[in-house]
Amino acid sequence: MLRIEYQSCVDYRASCDILRCNRNWYGQERRDCVIVEEEDKPRHFARLRHLLRCKFRDNSIVDIAIITNFGALAAPWSPPTRWTGCVIVEEHTARLEFIRLAHITRGVLLCPAFGSPRVTLFYPIDTVDNDMFLRLNNL
Repeated sequence: MLRIEYQSCVDYRASCDILRCNRNWYGQERRDCVIVEEEDKPRHFARLRHLLRCKFRDNSIVDIAIITNFGALAAPWSPPTRWTGCVIVEEHTARLEFIRLAHITRGVLLCPAFGSPRVTLFYPIDTVDNDMFLRLNNL
């Protein structure tokens, strides 16, 4: 379990997301998706694969997530009912990446693109709440 605190874009209050990264969550695998903001990369989506806590000899602790990133489509595909501003992202499952948990902004809901020839295509859902609507419409 990962608890991410963030500042709402709507009213600037502190809010929190509880995210899961578990092989067996009530009998099924659950790996939540997040919005990642790093200094050298644009804001993007990622799926949590593993969560690690590293403790060093000087007793400092660094929390790290292993993720798979979502990005632009490798091959063009368009759903039969496409609307203006529709964003489709593809999960790059072959590449794992390490990031610090401080770079995770908040959780995001990604829905599979049904009817797609590839199972790695997803739509980000911006109607979860007002904050998500503002965040995703700024991408």
